[in-house]
Amino acid sequence: MKFGVRIPNLKKRIARSKTFKKNHQNIMSIQKANQTIENWIREQSEKGIKLDSIFLSHLNKGLELKNSGWIPEVIQNTYLKEFEVPQILLFDLLTKKFPLVQTCQHIAEMAFVREASKHKEVFIVDIGIGRGFQMIRLLDALQSIEQIEKVTLIGIEISKAALDFTQSQLEQHQFGYKFEFQYHLMNTPVELLSFEMLKENIPNSCECLLVNASLTIHHLQKAISRQSLLSNIKALNPNLMILIEPDADTMNDNYEKRLLNAAVHFSALYNYVNTLDCLSEEESNNLKSFFANDFFDPVVLPDSHRFERLQTSPQWIDLARNTGLKSISLEAVNYSNNIPNIDFEIKPEGYLNFSHKGIPLISVIALA
Repeated sequence: MKFGVRIPNLKKRIARSKTFKKNHQNIMSIQKANQTIENWIREQSEKGIKLDSIFLSHLNKGLELKNSGWIPEVIQNTYLKEFEVPQILLFDLLTKKFPLVQTCQHIAEMAFVREASKHKEVFIVDIGIGRGFQMIRLLDALQSIEQIEKVTLIGIEISKAALDFTQSQLEQHQFGYKFEFQYHLMNTPVELLSFEMLKENIPNSCECLLVNASLTIHHLQKAISRQSLLSNIKALNPNLMILIEPDADTMNDNYEKRLLNAAVHFSALYNYVNTLDCLSEEESNNLKSFFANDFFDPVVLPDSHRFERLQTSPQWIDLARNTGLKSISLEAVNYSNNIPNIDFEIKPEGYLNFSHKGIPLISVIALA
């Protein structure tokens, strides 16, 4: 009997010991990561690389929160959080005034037009349609193709406010196209998007299916969710899928590596923003606010709360390959880089990569 009474206490002591050990390991991991960042900052200074002051303030704020053990009360996608300026509105600034995203989306639009020009009827799936600006541009571009008789757009978006805005835009344009135009909008998180939901408005007779995913899929928290989504898209047999994604590894489980990868990537973004003469000071600061919301995710948040999980372009291609999608070359797209302070390269795998002073920033990946 005495032995039986002591067992629960022993279990509690073991549990407390395991918790203490885990907490100690977390503290040691964070301290090691902090030292790595301090060393990196010093190395940048020794190389004569000046880090943006706003970036450093965001980094310091993030590390303070991480060291304090702060955890948000609610697990929430970045685009549903309540910021002073909503993230979806900052994203509009990104697509309208940030040359990198403008260029990547323009390349995607050129590739889609090139493929659509072979067909009379076109179906477009836009995963993360946002406020619809890219799709409006694509629909306008498709009007130059004489043989297109009908276009159907299927848009998926997590933000109800953004989707309502998109609907209002499409309603204004719906009867202004020379081809018959239909659209179907779904207000749902991408991770809840099933094959049946995708297939519902795509007939078996579909001969041209274009899939756009611009700066969206990295919000899926788990690798299995990304693989499931790409498997569902593969099952639809798309003629062309274009993936536009930042090129960095912040999905890494090792906090030290993740923190360093995030610092390298986002410091390059902040410094690149400083080179843009097309932006007012307010717009420049707003763009940095947009990046800060993404930057805090790998720096501060525990795994359960993270929605900004970037991967490198080779990692995206490997993930797609595992679902049967193959990377195809974008060399045929007639594009020449003329973005100041940006290096452009067509990689051996066929994707297009844009970098700033040797740091990869963003890529356009074509799949089929």
